[in-house]
Amino acid sequence: MKGFDVKLADLRGIHLVEANAGTGKTYSISSLFVRLIAETNYEISRLLVLTFTDAATVELRERIQLRCREVLERLQKPQNQDFLSDEFLEHYVRKYASNDQVIYRLQHAIVAFDESQICTIHGFCHKLLRDYPFQFGVNPDFELLPNPKPILLDVIRSYWRMFFSTKNHWVKKLFQDTFLHSAKGIKSPEEFYSIFGETLYNEYPIHPKSELSSRFEKYCSTRRVSFCLQSLFQFIEETTSANYWVDKEVVKEKQQLFHTLTELWIRELRGLFSDEKKNRGLLDYDDLIRVVSRGIEQSSFEFLKVLRQLYPVALIDEFQDTDTYQFAIFRKLFEGFPNGTLYLIGDPKQAIYGFRGADIHTYLEAKKWVTKDHQYKLSYNYRSNPEILEFTNQFFTPESSERPFWLDIDYQDSLHPSATKDTESQALASYDNHVWLDKEGTRRMHPIQWISITGGTSKETSAAILDDVVKRVEYLLYHSLYVSKKSRSGVQMHELQPSDIAILVHTNYQASDIKDLLSCRGILAIINVQESIYQSLEAEYIRSWLSILQNPNNEKRINYVLAHPIGGLTADELRTQQADGSYWAELHTIIHKSAVDAKSKDVAWVLRDVFKYLKVYTRWPLRKDFEQIVTNIDHLLEIIKHQQNSKGLGISGLIHFFESQKSEHRLETDEEVIRINTDEQMVNIVTTHRSKGLQYPVVFCPFESAGKTPSITNKVIKYRSEGSQCYDIRLVLTAQELHATPIVSMMSEEIANRIRLTYVSITRAESLCLIYNHTGMSEWNSGLLTAGMDKKLLGSLIETKMRNPKKKPKADSLWHADTLALHMLETLNGRYEPIRAWSYKHMPPISMDTIHSGLLKDLSEFQCNELKALQSLQKYNRIHSYTSLKHHVKGTDVFDIHNGLSDLKDVDSEDLEREDMGSGENHKTYSSNYMPKGAEIGSFFHRLMEQLLERWVSGEYDYQEWVIQESGNFGLNEAHSEHIYSWVHATMNAEVIPGCSLRDLPQGQMVVEKPFLIPSETLQLEKIYSLIRVKEAELIFDSNHEIKELPKGFLKGFIDLVFEFEGKFYVLDYKTNTRVGEGAYSPKQLTKAMVELDFDVQGHLYSLALHQFFSVYMSEYDYDQHFGGYVYVFVRGLDPENPKNGVYYHRPDIRVISSLLDELLPQEAQE
Repeated sequence: MKGFDVKLADLRGIHLVEANAGTGKTYSISSLFVRLIAETNYEISRLLVLTFTDAATVELRERIQLRCREVLERLQKPQNQDFLSDEFLEHYVRKYASNDQVIYRLQHAIVAFDESQICTIHGFCHKLLRDYPFQFGVNPDFELLPNPKPILLDVIRSYWRMFFSTKNHWVKKLFQDTFLHSAKGIKSPEEFYSIFGETLYNEYPIHPKSELSSRFEKYCSTRRVSFCLQSLFQFIEETTSANYWVDKEVVKEKQQLFHTLTELWIRELRGLFSDEKKNRGLLDYDDLIRVVSRGIEQSSFEFLKVLRQLYPVALIDEFQDTDTYQFAIFRKLFEGFPNGTLYLIGDPKQAIYGFRGADIHTYLEAKKWVTKDHQYKLSYNYRSNPEILEFTNQFFTPESSERPFWLDIDYQDSLHPSATKDTESQALASYDNHVWLDKEGTRRMHPIQWISITGGTSKETSAAILDDVVKRVEYLLYHSLYVSKKSRSGVQMHELQPSDIAILVHTNYQASDIKDLLSCRGILAIINVQESIYQSLEAEYIRSWLSILQNPNNEKRINYVLAHPIGGLTADELRTQQADGSYWAELHTIIHKSAVDAKSKDVAWVLRDVFKYLKVYTRWPLRKDFEQIVTNIDHLLEIIKHQQNSKGLGISGLIHFFESQKSEHRLETDEEVIRINTDEQMVNIVTTHRSKGLQYPVVFCPFESAGKTPSITNKVIKYRSEGSQCYDIRLVLTAQELHATPIVSMMSEEIANRIRLTYVSITRAESLCLIYNHTGMSEWNSGLLTAGMDKKLLGSLIETKMRNPKKKPKADSLWHADTLALHMLETLNGRYEPIRAWSYKHMPPISMDTIHSGLLKDLSEFQCNELKALQSLQKYNRIHSYTSLKHHVKGTDVFDIHNGLSDLKDVDSEDLEREDMGSGENHKTYSSNYMPKGAEIGSFFHRLMEQLLERWVSGEYDYQEWVIQESGNFGLNEAHSEHIYSWVHATMNAEVIPGCSLRDLPQGQMVVEKPFLIPSETLQLEKIYSLIRVKEAELIFDSNHEIKELPKGFLKGFIDLVFEFEGKFYVLDYKTNTRVGEGAYSPKQLTKAMVELDFDVQGHLYSLALHQFFSVYMSEYDYDQHFGGYVYVFVRGLDPENPKNGVYYHRPDIRVISSLLDELLPQEAQE
């Protein structure tokens, strides 16, 4: 294949681009998009860019938009620009710098970018069906069915009742008896679903058919009757007798009858399921694509012409994840369309999502469809160092195997960019992107570390692997190793950090085991796996609370949820609470009140209040996984809010929704996947599927030699026959009964997939890859070992191995899968003996810049969104907030009441507000002072501004209707909702600092809800207050306050907004407190209010947190130069006619911040 050059790529025709891992696929797509905008007459809305997940769509959209802006900026200012080796930019500036038409087109595209068609394939099909329902034969008002399982189960149950209805006829009894007792028997609709459910979602044919089924088909054809259960009834009645089936010699015939019955069940249930969805006006995700595919295949030329005019260009990313229906859509649209442009971009070596329905064979078919002179490759890898690329190239083109990937994948070597450059660049590549044992750059670890583990049983081997992985991670982190990266000035080094390391696993159990072992050694790790949030322990906890809100008198359920692992009560604590009559009565009162509130208010916020009352937030920090618990709980409450607002679900509807989701076997959307509570300084534990698209300096591949011999007795087998997917529904009871053709085909596909997984794992590494080779874990079908095997020989051994999975080969046996695996293991160990861990190479020293902390970033590279990472040090077991400090100083010990994560960001408490009730009693209109007060309205306003700003930075829009709707959902009346909007509008337009309002801040210059979590020594509150107020006469500390000492723990908070303006960073907090009196919100009065309400203390603590963050994360950080101060916006006092009212600004003295730092933080935390 020819190399793909995006600068010269043809903008017409059908093309295929194979992009090796790390070769800049997104770079090419975004640059191609720019060319299509700039060099053609197409509007941005006519350029279709598709990928396969929501997360990938978001990233692709951002990258394309950024690329458009980047090119435009360079064209408008072409002089004296550093292109940083970006050949496309350099070429474009040279060619189009003076072309006004190209500049105009790019400007227009950026303005109209919201009209761009960058989406998932499901999103594209969904839009087509909405726009052209009649052409595709769907209900114009169809609803999307995210989880079809509940409806399918209802259909099966209904069919089951019909099948087992009483009818005194020997054929009916024969059918029923056969169904219940053949194989292991099917005793319930749910059991039928567990075995055959997958066959009902798909339309793959049943193959092979039984002899009885073939005779029955011939019977139906001759009699011209349908192939259905009723016809089978007639066929059996006419061709056999009751006595025939009593004979014990007809075992084979009964198996064939069971096979035919299940085939009919599958066939009829597919139809009934489809009809049920159609009658209800529902389409599931698979339907979206199937309906569009069939509709386009059968469409008239006129309709096809309409679609071609709408979408003359399609760029399809990750095309290796396609299937037959998706390919059929674009084949029909672009075949015979001379003015069309279709680019299919993907990598068959990374086709690892077969479990989601992707079919690599469709990709290979599409490749044959594209003419060879329109097939290209992306070979230059910008991710990994040359040695890793050389290893990968050699490993996946071994001499012992003609087809390392088993399938006909044309492997193209990955090349390092330095290969085509001068000698100096090639020499520099030997230093760039490596791991070093010294900061002088003289001892470089070999980029491939080959580790051989000798184990006995599978369990022993796994334990040995885990132990070795953890010890090596510990070595890497505690021996001052360095990672080198090329910079503008040459090569730069930074210390290896935990976040530089990724451990790739195959299962969630492996991930949990590794995390626990790392934790025992004091190494923090975070798990990133493909797991549904509905399967989590937190989801079960939320479901239980929804049941209680539905029935608050369910004492058993209340006891269960209080003792739930997430609830945190021990059995003794629960008994103590039950014995306290007054507390137990109060608890029931709270629960009953919450059940009433849940009928009219936001259920998520009702649950938050319940959790706060029960103090569950104070128990979570004592758990090592508390941050993930908080992340999952917030995720679930967010889902509840979405379901309640978008679909109007009440408590019963929410319970039904959670029940329908919890056991669904497929992950349909990215939103269902458990989110990661990111912390930059944690080792990453990632499943290989989840790692695709990611990259890390150091990658461990501990399980690539581990295979798995599946148990497939009493199971449907999905396999390929004559070029198509099909199902073998002949259930067998023992491995010896397995049928050769489907089992060999299925295992061949499975092994090929594992080889591709191994390729994905190795190619995640940038600087260092540790590969484990071992025996003891079904290595005969592992990706690492089978890549180099003779596939023809391996294929001939599969049947024997699968029929006798536990039988070991004889000592002199040469023809056994285990023997073949052992031979390959020894071959690989011998081949890679020179790079057995820990191997390193002496290098001539060169000049390198050393960054002593891997956390620091150049000021030019530092972005405001770096603040989005949650920083934590988990060595303390108490959480303190500004609220808890304030209440202790005021002499009210309410720490245990208010110490919850929902209270850590201070809200505007009603007990701190004062109002002159006589100043406006006769007013008929609502003024701001007559708005509801207290913590609830404060929390709501904070939440509203948080969501608004997250939307605003994506593009300016008219938010009035949205604000009023949200206020109504919160329970405010129309007048109050209008006043909430007036607050929001005033806040967005107020000049918070000279020359800057919130509406003017672009994306990248603000971070909403910045959390911080830093350790604190024992807190002497008098000292803290005196430090803050020591030099300001009006801020003198009141020594009459009862001062309490807070124990060693965390200081945690949530900053409403951090924003950057003209190079300085500011903290901003909203306040809904009511102040009364003349000029109550004037600058002078607000200065007094800040002290009276202790907000000056809060502002200093927020400033301290941000200052400490920048001190660690920004190189060359200077307080005077980069920190702007803190701003408090009192929203009730904002007045356009008096712009200085309602806004308080202060910049703490650096000496005060430094003193606070010394007082609050232990020395090791500062370091």
